[in-house]
Amino acid sequence: TRLPQGDLAIWQDREQKKQLQIETAKKIVEERRSRGPDMTTYAGPQSWAALTKLDIRCGRIMECGRVPDADSLYLLKIDIGEAQPRQVVSSLVKHYTEEELKDRQVVVYCNIKPGKMRGFESQAMVLAATQDKGAEHERCELLTPPKGCKEGTRVQSGAIQVGSASEGVSTKNISKVWGQVQPLLQMNDKKEATFKGTTWTFPEGAITSGLTGCGIY
Repeated sequence: TRLPQGDLAIWQDREQKKQLQIETAKKIVEERRSRGPDMTTYAGPQSWAALTKLDIRCGRIMECGRVPDADSLYLLKIDIGEAQPRQVVSSLVKHYTEEELKDRQVVVYCNIKPGKMRGFESQAMVLAATQDKGAEHERCELLTPPKGCKEGTRVQSGAIQVGSASEGVSTKNISKVWGQVQPLLQMNDKKEATFKGTTWTFPEGAITSGLTGCGIY
């Protein structure tokens, strides 16, 4: 059945309006994506309080090997200044060889909620500057402590010691705390790790990486 001419015109007009609304919504989404996260969402003092709950330290990779039947995963043992090293599963195969990782100092997020990957428990996370995260051409460079830094030393962010309030903090909901902090972690143009523009340091100097202008994960 054919619609009468008047009804057809009304239907076409409605369809055009719907299509216009869809295209407008797509443009808004793309524009927001290109701008990245809205930093004002995280800019309050609560983000600094959250930072003190995250236990982030200097560590050293003592052992490195491939996870069986996993193309992208390493199994690491990392000294973070405790009696026993932490076991960490990390997807660094694309970016580093085993030789490059062994005996390397790194920055470690220590009080994550432990989880299993390919049957191996991961008890911490190494932090890295990452450009185009998740893309085929992703670039990833580990954060590097200054020379002479001792394993177990906590990060300093200006006057704030990162992790100063982490004792006794439950790891059950620690991902929400990390979610307040991570969007504000960036590499500056001096290749220094920063939180809200404040450089991360150890007593020996700034924490660095080979990348600029990207997030830290």
